[in-house]
Amino acid sequence: MSKDAVQYLNWPTVKPTIHAAIYARYSSQLQSAESANDQVDGVLYRLNRNLLPLIKFPIDKYNIVVPPHLIFKDEAKSGRTASRTGYERFWEALKSGEAQIGLVDDLSRIIRELGEQIDKYRLLKIIGAELYSIRDNTSSEGPNSKAFFQIKGLVNELSNDIHAQRTRRGQEARVLKGYSTGDICYGYHSEATQIQKIGSMEVKSHFKICINPDEAKIVNLIFDLKIKGLGLSAIAKELNKRKIPSTSRGQKITGREVNWSSSLIRKILTREKYVGTWSWGRTSRLLHPETKKFVMQDQPKERWLTHLEGADVRDDLVIVPIEKWQQVQQMLAKTTAKFREARNNMEAVRSVKNVGSKSETLLAGVLICGECGSQMLQITGQKGGYYGCIIHHRKDKTRCSNNRLLSRKKAESKIIDLLKSVLLQPQYLDAATKRANEIIKTSLRAAPEVIKALEIKRRDAAREIQNLIKFVALHGDVSATVKDNLASKEHELAFYTEHIKALKVTNVDKMLLTPFALKAKFEKLAEYFEKDAVLANAYLRQLLPQGLKCVPVQRTFKKNHNQNNSFWSIAGTMLVDEFLCLPKITYTQQRSDIQSDMPCNDLALLIGPMTK
Repeated sequence: MSKDAVQYLNWPTVKPTIHAAIYARYSSQLQSAESANDQVDGVLYRLNRNLLPLIKFPIDKYNIVVPPHLIFKDEAKSGRTASRTGYERFWEALKSGEAQIGLVDDLSRIIRELGEQIDKYRLLKIIGAELYSIRDNTSSEGPNSKAFFQIKGLVNELSNDIHAQRTRRGQEARVLKGYSTGDICYGYHSEATQIQKIGSMEVKSHFKICINPDEAKIVNLIFDLKIKGLGLSAIAKELNKRKIPSTSRGQKITGREVNWSSSLIRKILTREKYVGTWSWGRTSRLLHPETKKFVMQDQPKERWLTHLEGADVRDDLVIVPIEKWQQVQQMLAKTTAKFREARNNMEAVRSVKNVGSKSETLLAGVLICGECGSQMLQITGQKGGYYGCIIHHRKDKTRCSNNRLLSRKKAESKIIDLLKSVLLQPQYLDAATKRANEIIKTSLRAAPEVIKALEIKRRDAAREIQNLIKFVALHGDVSATVKDNLASKEHELAFYTEHIKALKVTNVDKMLLTPFALKAKFEKLAEYFEKDAVLANAYLRQLLPQGLKCVPVQRTFKKNHNQNNSFWSIAGTMLVDEFLCLPKITYTQQRSDIQSDMPCNDLALLIGPMTK
């Protein structure tokens, strides 16, 4: 071997440099703030002394470097959720190839949920990165690493469940003794009554709930403003105008001291804690399997706990008098009922109403321009109103030359009369009666479930009556407001009782419709349409899904050859099946292929003469 060859073999080989990322986390605010830093220091200590037995990227073959920007931390964050900033950035660095190695002090620092841990193990195999845990002394590239990841994830998840059960048991004990479990709200604060030692740290505990006098005044002010008739937004504006500081949570979210909102006002007005009703355990926090985020789930009333060993009312924490609170609840209930009624009436409208159309006329969107195919809406309200092509009259006259106007009064009257003449045919009356009776029977089959729901409402009403009676017995309050509330609840209880009784003895045969009764309703079609034009418009769109094509017709009379009078030819197809919820007819099929209880009806009208 030559001298040059020997010298080449003795040259030191240059190891390739690769990057590693470090992740550290501690979960509780009771832990030292230096916990995450200690984990990082421990990992770097072993890396610098070549004490990490990596498999895919051994230290003797690679120069492993940890840049400062690849050190990720999450402080005071639970390991049960993947929604952590440092955690997400750590995995992004591995997936992007910026780091080829992931280093952690312990696998439980990564995630304490079995399914997520298994998913991350699979991800490591796909992206070709290696994860090493110092305390577990294991690498994701080891021969038994998959089984270890599964077992470790299972142990961590069981540990979480046991810890959660112990925590809940301790919270329940606190609640029954009247202490806070972090469930205080605006108007209250908590004061520690004991000092406990956790290791070398002294931690305050057994927090007593107290009324915050300054915030209590604001709570009463909000109730007083509502009683005076102010809406939620108006109350929020008034508080912001007075520069009254809002809740600490609101300040934390927005970063502003004064930021009252209508949603925050509603929460305060409906919070039962202000009248001394302190219940705990109304909701539970569950981890969503898809989003990997915690969601709140309502719990049944039998699982709730009340403070001070089940006392219904905590007199020491009452901020708002019961009669004032109930008066506000009645006002809110009326507003909510009106809103729900309006919303329910508009649900059918929203499903068929064209975007951007705000017209409340009966035939808006039903009439189609015969020249350009666009909608015909009300163009003017003079002399009862006139329909016209929206393109010509509102957008671009060059796109459509149809400048004629159609009398709203005459068009609606003629079209309603034509619809009634079709719907009053025996075959349609029989089909509609059959469909309506099917709906009635289906509703009555659900009577047991309805009775069960009404029984719950009846028990709630009876319990509220008992609470009012107890309140009167304790405070001797016989004010008019309390009497009215008691009478209202008694009336509500009687209503539920009678409703349940009626459902139990309902005769199905007496509830069914006859073709004669339905004929009478169809004959009053115009009256029903006049009551709610928006809802009637939605029904017409179901009955006439393709709309009515309107074409202006010119006719010249012999008496005056120079006089042109406007006539309108209106034609379309009425789909009674869709309107009566019968089997749907698809227009793409040939008429011979249509399978339906009845055919479509072709409509044709000639309306005129008319003038603008």
